[in-house]
Amino acid sequence: MKKIKFIALAFLALTLGSCMGDGYADPDLTDKVPAAPYGNNSLREKNVISIADLKTQFASVVNSSTDAYKLIEKDMMIKAVVTGNDVSGNIYNQVSVQDKSGAIIIAINGSGLSGYLPVGQEILINLKGLYIGNYRKLPQIGGVNTKLSDGTLSMGKIERAVWNEHFKILNPGEADASTVVPEEFDLTKLTDAAYMEANVCKLMTLKKVKFASANGTNVWAPGDTNTSLELINAETGKKISSNLVVRNSGYSKFANEVVPQGVFDITGILTRYYKKDKDTWQIVLRSTDDLKSVVLAYISEPFDASQGNFTIDNIKLADGVEFVWKWASAAYGMKASGYVNGSKQELQSRLKSPAIDLKSAKSAKLMFDQAINFASDMKQECKVQISTDGKTWTDLDVQGYPTENSWTFVSSTADLTKYCGKTIYIGFLYSSTPTGAPTWEVKNFVVK
Repeated sequence: MKKIKFIALAFLALTLGSCMGDGYADPDLTDKVPAAPYGNNSLREKNVISIADLKTQFASVVNSSTDAYKLIEKDMMIKAVVTGNDVSGNIYNQVSVQDKSGAIIIAINGSGLSGYLPVGQEILINLKGLYIGNYRKLPQIGGVNTKLSDGTLSMGKIERAVWNEHFKILNPGEADASTVVPEEFDLTKLTDAAYMEANVCKLMTLKKVKFASANGTNVWAPGDTNTSLELINAETGKKISSNLVVRNSGYSKFANEVVPQGVFDITGILTRYYKKDKDTWQIVLRSTDDLKSVVLAYISEPFDASQGNFTIDNIKLADGVEFVWKWASAAYGMKASGYVNGSKQELQSRLKSPAIDLKSAKSAKLMFDQAINFASDMKQECKVQISTDGKTWTDLDVQGYPTENSWTFVSSTADLTKYCGKTIYIGFLYSSTPTGAPTWEVKNFVVK
């Protein structure tokens, strides 16, 4: 009897084990990422398309010259990274998102978006049931706005509760803003419609620009009104077209701060405002952290009026010779010659720059114009050198020596990157002999 009971119990155990199956497998003891407290964690990736594909499918409303919108009825999703939000209030009720194919604005009726949608956060968006279109030709995903005065409909914002059901935070807690790298804006393509449209809504950087209105007192948005600040190309000194401005909100945290003077790389979201057949392209700062100060040149001396702060070290002079280097004119800059009193002399003299601080530089390049005539061996007679103490000198590898004796100036360069992190001096060492006495002219000296 005991034997029968044992067999019955064993059978029962076997039966229960098989009935429990996979649903009652050994517990998974691996660490689990907690679900995000925002969004719809039940969403699963399916029918994911690129932002470029999305814009193509709805080109009729995205590219319409009038404000237009359309309900997305198909099951489709996009997966993108947040590139801009309302962290400083300069972007309002919006986030910008981007994938490898392009970018788009998402309009959301709610504040505090930066709290759960930081820059670098990847999200999944279920598009079915949302609207896509444009406002003033700015592509965006949103809702429908009803104008109270007459009941007309237009592209608007997604209500917060609706938005919460349509997005999912991917890899919560792992947002890394450093992975969001802006694209450099090509100022030569400002009138290229295809280029501008391809980059609208992207995070972009304008390099080496100045604010035209910066005078030490003007603020970003006086009287809490929105402003559009024009820019100057710092390298050319010319104002950039008024069709490209920095747009600022009167509600931003920095609205009443003074617009900084100086040269900057400016990063922001490239937006568009189309009205009365005129396009205005706008860079919208996420915060003033998007301004990076730039050194236009570590030193610039054109030699157009004098020798500037350069000094002359006469290493060897012949009897009756008082100088080798001297400032010649605005056209010829600094000039060295060993032909004195009708004969070639044995002379050596160095034109020396002031100290050039490259301690914070990541890269650096020497540029200057030179003309050499009557040389026997110009690279030996006309050496460009570098020193880190002003005493010990090393020959630089200069690209762009004249190919023949001539009074024609050529542009010459030398890479100084390996000297970044140091203080340097540049020297122009002239040497002549009784058999060789060239004339060397140097101007437009720049290190940048």
